[in-house]
Amino acid sequence: MIIYKIISKKTLAITSEFSTEKELKGNLEDNMLIIENALQQANFKNIKFDNVTKIFHAKANFSIWSFAENIEIKIVEKENSIVLNFKSICVLPTQIIDYEKNKTNFKKFERVLKLAI
Repeated sequence: MIIYKIISKKTLAITSEFSTEKELKGNLEDNMLIIENALQQANFKNIKFDNVTKIFHAKANFSIWSFAENIEIKIVEKENSIVLNFKSICVLPTQIIDYEKNKTNFKKFERVLKLAI
């Protein structure tokens, strides 16, 4: 695993992750509070927003399935909507199996988000 990471020059080359996109109607200002509240109600911790990169960062709690996951939601503005690029990645760089924990993180976030919209 380590040799593959060195050769590919990707530090997270084999780390288990899940990423997807979700589009929300409205502008960024209207949706910022909704996104932040959805992250909080989905029980993610250490929620921060970077104004320069327009990325929310959060952390999922420890579970038996994984040590924890880093959550990243990049916001891309469109004309009448925004696109959320959601990524959940295991904290432990050598974890190649996550038992669907990363996908579950998105489903939990999406479920809370749908209730808020």
